Amino acid sequence: MKIHWTNLSNRIGVAYGYSTHQKRLYEAMVRQGVDMDESSEVAVHLTTADTFKPVEGKYNILYSMYECTTLPPGWPERINQADLIVVPCHQNWELFKQYTKKPVEICLEGVDVDKYVYKERIFPSGKQPFIFLWIGATNPRKGTEHVMGAWNLWYNRYPEFREKTMLVMKTTQEADRTCEVEVELVNETGLTLSKAVKQELEMPAERIMSVAGNCIVDTRRLPVVLEGEPNSKRPDSLVEIYHWAHCFLLPSRGEGFGLTLAEAASTGLPCIYTPWGGPRDFMTSEWGYPVKWKFAPVKTVRLDGQVSHESWAASADIKHIVRRMEQVYFGYEAALEKGKKAAAHMRKHFTWDISARRMMEIIEKYTGERVAA
Repeated sequence: MKIHWTNLSNRIGVAYGYSTHQKRLYEAMVRQGVDMDESSEVAVHLTTADTFKPVEGKYNILYSMYECTTLPPGWPERINQADLIVVPCHQNWELFKQYTKKPVEICLEGVDVDKYVYKERIFPSGKQPFIFLWIGATNPRKGTEHVMGAWNLWYNRYPEFREKTMLVMKTTQEADRTCEVEVELVNETGLTLSKAVKQELEMPAERIMSVAGNCIVDTRRLPVVLEGEPNSKRPDSLVEIYHWAHCFLLPSRGEGFGLTLAEAASTGLPCIYTPWGGPRDFMTSEWGYPVKWKFAPVKTVRLDGQVSHESWAASADIKHIVRRMEQVYFGYEAALEKGKKAAAHMRKHFTWDISARRMMEIIEKYTGERVAA
């Protein structure tokens, strides 16, 4: 099979998912024998629909996704310029089908199981805290303020565990955006956590700030640094951070797939997540801890402050997030069993090679001899 692969990005931050998806699927398809050749009559574009530009004279396949119940203005026109649309989950299939008569196929993403390996965990003892971990860009879609709200309840409900538990928010810089969830979590400087985070994001990425007692906000570009902890114990890679943590939080408002959730699950880390969008296709209560949610309005705000799109997405129940945190913390042996099952499930069904073979099946189905070597 020969195809023209049009996108390969090295970006991180808000493009972390797309960048990883592009690289890993590309590599897996090459391993499966695909010849990446610009002379091919078939062009594959793995990108957001608003940046999609079909290659004239070729059969153009757009692999894209969106995390709300409606597409932004301009997207329907772009997706209809493609000959075939591929999406990473069933919710996206339902969404994109509303806007096009072009064929839409599902190709689930994968996880690098050789990198995100399973780790046997135990409940921490001594001075080591129990670490709740959240990873993502600082926008409402990743459930940032839902995590803050849940931590506020946890922190105030269990003062006896303030020295025994820690929230680590591993993030990247991005402009502040609007979310209907408001949190009043006051740190020692008198700032609410949401305002403190905004202030930190306006500082250099190298700054690390401890807020609200035992909560650390840290850039994803750096290792987590804990005051007084020996250098040898600091995690300095993403997989080490997953291994270092005891529970993963992703009460996101929407995911095309949910790459960080898949990575965390692959390591056996007990996961609390929103069962809507992409995660619904690979996580269940057998392997993780889904939270209650309801649809709520969401706005996409441009850097100039103008609202570019209003839609609906999932809003996790903050009190139920805390209930799930309690189930994990106070029943950690059962949580680790779920994590172990999740890791085996991901390794069996959600590797990049499996994703690549599915993508090749889709391409062959619609293009036939056009991709013949």
